[in-house]
Amino acid sequence: MVLPPHLLTFNRSRPTCEHPECEKQPTQGFEGMKVRFCGTHKLDGMTCIAFKKCEYVGCKKIPTWNYRGERGRRFCATHKLDGMVQCQREKMLCERCGEGLASYNYEGQKKGRFCGLHKVEGMVNVATLKCKHPGCMISPCYNFEDQKTGKYCVAHKEEGMIYIRRRSKILAAAAAVKEMKWPQ
Repeated sequence: MVLPPHLLTFNRSRPTCEHPECEKQPTQGFEGMKVRFCGTHKLDGMTCIAFKKCEYVGCKKIPTWNYRGERGRRFCATHKLDGMVQCQREKMLCERCGEGLASYNYEGQKKGRFCGLHKVEGMVNVATLKCKHPGCMISPCYNFEDQKTGKYCVAHKEEGMIYIRRRSKILAAAAAVKEMKWPQ
């Protein structure tokens, strides 16, 4: 394969695809070489080499699983071994038991530390959205029609607000039905 002249040199200071009209981050290249192109402009024979691959022989998926306490990601969900945990999810687990989802912390904190069973007195659920009305701890379900998430509960909703939670489910179901291929 003969490459055009503008593709023969690799500009190390440019963290974008080598295609002259592309500004995307490169992820594609030949094995053993550096990344040069984005997925749209990759050349024949190029593969995604920007990310580590699953350790299972022949698997090209990006790994997200490893044993608790070990660094890095080793296997994909298909090839994970018994006892492995999902690396992103491990950061969201309870500091005490390591199994429950960490949703509780002191008010004002953004990240949960403990699950519901191991929360400390005075902690509140920081993972779930709350009504914007000061002091209200109810999940918000109401907002204006052009919004996707709730802002206020039923007791504190403003005039003209609609029930968003049900609306989003109805719109999603309608979109799914619309995309279905119906027999004719």
